[in-house]
Amino acid sequence: MINNKKVLALIPARGGSKSLPLKNIIDFGGKPLIQWTIDSALQTSYIDKIVVSTDNAEIGKVASQKGVFIQNRPPELSRDDSLIKDTIDYVIDTLQKNGEEFDYFVLLEPTSPLRNVDDIKNCIELIDEYKYDSVATFTEASLNPWRAWEIKQTTANSFIDKANPWLPRQKLPKAYMLNGAVYTTTIDFIRKSEMEIFGGEGGAIIMPKDRSIDVDDKYDLKLARIILEENGVEEKFQIKGE
Repeated sequence: MINNKKVLALIPARGGSKSLPLKNIIDFGGKPLIQWTIDSALQTSYIDKIVVSTDNAEIGKVASQKGVFIQNRPPELSRDDSLIKDTIDYVIDTLQKNGEEFDYFVLLEPTSPLRNVDDIKNCIELIDEYKYDSVATFTEASLNPWRAWEIKQTTANSFIDKANPWLPRQKLPKAYMLNGAVYTTTIDFIRKSEMEIFGGEGGAIIMPKDRSIDVDDKYDLKLARIILEENGVEEKFQIKGE
């Protein structure tokens, strides 16, 4: 709770990953990948309830050992083309039917294991202090859009009209991209949105690249493991183990 406002956190964890089978419970630094996110959420004092939504019994078993609420996700919300917004609505609907109401919503993807507690707290504090509709974490874009190109057949044109891709990097406008680590919204915003989980009056928390890895495939996993090994767990990422 923050300033008498209740906070709900959702950790969505399907079992049907194609690039890395059961990646949400793959070993990462000696514990299942999803446990890093659960541990961060548990250590975030503002969060009142943590829900893990999954369609997989193994993932549910791992999560239940940490004492969080497990919600079995229906098959129609567990397909590759399912929208995360539909799962969010399903979770909130179920809780409201049980008389549980919240003011803020936090989405924590288990594929961002290197976020830390401060990243989550900063988002919650920002949305509460500045009354944003939503707040998300960003990192500097790996490719500045001024250096992007559009190719039609064999013709190449600058992706942004009149952009000069030949400027030194230091003179290019700074560009950022969503890193997927934390999304925070008011309950009113997320309930009214069609599919977006960031929008309206939006705030930003900037994270460094070394904590912005989204583990989607084996190459992401390898890089994340290298960063974890080089930096250590508690000093860099402020996530306590068992």
